[in-house]
Amino acid sequence: MKLRWQIFWHIFIWLALMAFFLFIAHNGAKYSVTDQLIIFLLYPVINISLFYLNYLLLIPQFLNKKNTVITLLPSLLPW
Repeated sequence: MKLRWQIFWHIFIWLALMAFFLFIAHNGAKYSVTDQLIIFLLYPVINISLFYLNYLLLIPQFLNKKNTVITLLPSLLPW
């Protein structure tokens, strides 16, 4: 799949998920529309951007170092 299509589908699915939860919460809402937009759009956008920052930039740089898994293995073992 081409990169543009991957980006399109990622954005589409994330927006659909956020819209779905916003729609469900709007039916019997105790919050105002502004509060709901902050809860269901702003917070997920922050979390999604942090996820992709880690997934695309930080984790590959960390794992590309030589023998990363071998170095970390003793620290993960309980004994």
